[in-house]
Amino acid sequence: MFNDAIIVQTAVSAFNNAALYAPTFLWLGILMLPLFWMARVAGPDFVAHQTILPGLHRPATRADNYALVVLGTILGWLILMGGNYGVLRDAMSTLPYAMAGVMFFVTTLTVRQGRVVAPALPAWIANRVRRPRLMRYLVLLMVAVVAGAFGAPGWTGFLMAAASVLMGAMVGRAMPRGMNAMLGTVLAMMMVATLMLMQPEFFHFGQLGNLTLVHMGGLILLGAFAAATLALRYVHPRGRIHHSAYVKLKWMARLVSILAAALFVLTESVPVFLGLTGVIFLMCVMSVWHAERVPADLATRMWAMTMGIFGILTGMPVITVVGIILMASLPGASWRRGARFLI
Repeated sequence: MFNDAIIVQTAVSAFNNAALYAPTFLWLGILMLPLFWMARVAGPDFVAHQTILPGLHRPATRADNYALVVLGTILGWLILMGGNYGVLRDAMSTLPYAMAGVMFFVTTLTVRQGRVVAPALPAWIANRVRRPRLMRYLVLLMVAVVAGAFGAPGWTGFLMAAASVLMGAMVGRAMPRGMNAMLGTVLAMMMVATLMLMQPEFFHFGQLGNLTLVHMGGLILLGAFAAATLALRYVHPRGRIHHSAYVKLKWMARLVSILAAALFVLTESVPVFLGLTGVIFLMCVMSVWHAERVPADLATRMWAMTMGIFGILTGMPVITVVGIILMASLPGASWRRGARFLI
């Protein structure tokens, strides 16, 4: 009466839907709390004694070194995460092209940061390499081949993914060193978050149309901290806005943010998410511009919080650990007290 294959397929499909519906990243984050605690306690000591990135413990070069670790981890995740191309509902989906574009952008920033930081190779590798330039080209070619192998099915998918890595490396090598490391990492994290919202099943993040409040709350927090990071980094306190006008504008921005957040929860729309992030950014810009002064290192603390939330959402504990170590290495009071004026 019933086909056994159909019964098994239906059971597997139901199991996959249940697994996608649950916020798996939340449970993984809870299970990794001991790792995060160890990073908080022992992370600064590890940074001070490691030799591969000696600039990690120097304030002048700290941001570039942390950015290299974050961007390299994101690039490796984009290549090796094993995105499920079988869940794409439309044969003409733009997600493979968007993935290639983000991979190109992240590769460009990673190579650019590698040129700025110039990490030292371990002694056991440096002593055995006679032609370091040839080795770098071979490593780049291998990364491109692996990216193509994990790309979209077919030879066009292989070429598109491999070319995005190779072209990104070429552009990154020719890119000037003036771009801020904080801006590049925040843009890369927001691009990945936007792709995850576009097709959550592909990234094993959730089920399209059935994201829970935990999923959407995590994305809203990521957008809020990213917006605060950029506002604090690029806007200087001037004390220019009249206080009464500032209060009215601030309440209007809060109301718009609440309405946008409610609309995002109801629709799970990418434009609404980007619009909500933009409203929060404008609210933070207004707060910083109105302030007489901003607490020291607050932008770096917001950057660390952005990395921590992004690492949990994507299942990359390395990025969360980097954010925790960065936060632990900063002197001063808690970031909560200094950031109250932003909201």
